[in-house]
Amino acid sequence: MTSLDTLLPFSNAAIYWHDFGFAVIPIIPGKKRPPFPWDPWLSALSQETISAHWDKHPDHELGFIVGDDVIVFDADSPAAIAALNELEKTFCSPPALTVTTSKGQHHYFKRAPDTYAKSDSHSTEKHPDHIDVRTGRGLVVLPPSTGKEADIEEAENVAELTVVNQDLIDAVFIHNGRQAPRPPVVKAPTPLPLPADMDQTTARLSAMLAHVDADCGYEDWLHVQMAIYHETGGSDNGLALAIAWSSKSAKYSGEEELRIKWRSFGNYAGTPVTVGTIHKMLTDRGIDWIDVCDALEPQFESRESKTIVVHNDSELTSEAASDKQIDRPIVLTQFSLSGSSAELEAEALAQVYVLASIALLGQWTVLYARHNTGKTLIVIYLLVETIRNGPIKATDIFYFNLDDTQRGLTEKLKIAEEMGFHILCDGYRGFKVADFISHIADLCENNQARGVVLVLDTLKKFTDLMDKRRASRWGEVIRRFIAKGGTVIGLAHVNKNPGADGKSVYTGTTDIIDDADCAYVLDVVSTDDKTNTKIVEFENRKRRGNVVNRVSYSFSIEDGLSYQELLASVCLVDEMELVAVKQAEAIKSDTDIISAVIACINDGINTKLRLRDAVSDRIGCSKRAAVRIIEKYCGTDPEKHRWIFTVGDRGAQVFSLLIPDTTVTDLVVKL
Repeated sequence: MTSLDTLLPFSNAAIYWHDFGFAVIPIIPGKKRPPFPWDPWLSALSQETISAHWDKHPDHELGFIVGDDVIVFDADSPAAIAALNELEKTFCSPPALTVTTSKGQHHYFKRAPDTYAKSDSHSTEKHPDHIDVRTGRGLVVLPPSTGKEADIEEAENVAELTVVNQDLIDAVFIHNGRQAPRPPVVKAPTPLPLPADMDQTTARLSAMLAHVDADCGYEDWLHVQMAIYHETGGSDNGLALAIAWSSKSAKYSGEEELRIKWRSFGNYAGTPVTVGTIHKMLTDRGIDWIDVCDALEPQFESRESKTIVVHNDSELTSEAASDKQIDRPIVLTQFSLSGSSAELEAEALAQVYVLASIALLGQWTVLYARHNTGKTLIVIYLLVETIRNGPIKATDIFYFNLDDTQRGLTEKLKIAEEMGFHILCDGYRGFKVADFISHIADLCENNQARGVVLVLDTLKKFTDLMDKRRASRWGEVIRRFIAKGGTVIGLAHVNKNPGADGKSVYTGTTDIIDDADCAYVLDVVSTDDKTNTKIVEFENRKRRGNVVNRVSYSFSIEDGLSYQELLASVCLVDEMELVAVKQAEAIKSDTDIISAVIACINDGINTKLRLRDAVSDRIGCSKRAAVRIIEKYCGTDPEKHRWIFTVGDRGAQVFSLLIPDTTVTDLVVKL
């Protein structure tokens, strides 16, 4: 059992849960509600804002906004706990995080991609066996708040919570006497009345504006008008759309007044208001603007043509021969690149490395790694080296830092200022990640993409890597940027569990790696506590161009180093040195870990989390390796297994040796 009482004061607990991956928020003691609206708080959430708040309000307890990726089942009675345990057993979904409350238990899970759920509450007095549900914008109070204590905590971060699919979610709702949750059916909006001969740009704007209320407030209304003017070039079709949309408002004052406003946009000399404004409006309403535009495409019909089956040319009449010529896809000829090879060759970027031998200029490279592997540190180090060596201008590099604390952002910004490259962060200087695609489109449209290097840290902030459709469409936009001479380096995470070969597996669908030019997966080769160094290996999973299959870097993990000192510690690892390190790591075999597990169980350390930590501490292996061995050798077959577990109080896994009184010496003899 893990107690968070040691994390008092609450500021320590809030930082703990923030690092765990929860969107933490202060709670007024005894009220179960925050002291202020939570959206502004969450938009600026960091360790610094947490410490600053609890310095002023040390008595505030804490909770978190669950979000769409997590679901919490709340059982407030013995009957509800029993029902929840039975459902979890049926669907083989034991929780990796359980919290005891004053009334019952909270079971925490990660929702599988494409699941749908909603928060739901019940009267325990009327329905003692019902299970409350918290997800989305639901709020849950966290330990060590009053009446909350963590019982089982096998997950080290939110990504390691047990994943539940739609079946278990549906089963909980059906158990509660509710219908299985499903997304509401959205009624199609009424299209705007517009001329039949409108161009494609205006048609797409019209389709999107069908989802935007014209009574949205003057500022939003004005921005929509300016976006229409900008995207249509102030055309008559654009004006017709502006009139049609505005006329749906109860405040519409007539066509003449709108025409005067429309003409004034031609004199506007400020930053253009683009279609990205409308994209943002739809996104804020939970509407996918890409889907809206896609649904419009069938309205743009291709030219009619006849299909003629020809067995050989002698069977063609003169009329058929004429038809054969007409049936050629003439409409595509305008897009042909034939005759442009010299021009393309002149525009092609030279083979220049952006990141040493890993990433090339003019390509899209993705780097996948686990948390705390050092991918950001190594990428910044390689960027600095590239700038120092001169092949790429620092002012052409834009680093999007979207996965960092305020302190981390400040440290990296100082390095960027020294070296001359740019740092961008959501919510600073007017940049919004929701507008990223619009900015990329503008770069391509204005021929400003060539030579620009974008580093995206991390990709999950830009698109949903688990959603095949979104990831694929986002990738299409990036490919257009690459085709215009841009360069993208994306940082992403790997799955919690390694593949069958023991190596890390990139997270998400295959669409990102399919669309990218190059992809690497980073794994920790060794962590040496004696020398305070970590070695990380880049292994190529996809490549175009002359990039390496494998390369390794080491860096210091000594406590107390500044970021500048950490950067200075990064160095390339010689191949022969790497071979020696791998051989040394291989010595830490299954036998060593099995021996440590048996020793710990004999010493009375027998719950999974404590067992994992104790084994890791005793022999210096990773916690992941310890868990792998604990699970691998758990079972009832004495030929294969060494221990079993039983379910103890509150669902804890309690391990015992399969053959009692087994000693480490006995084990070595058997092996």
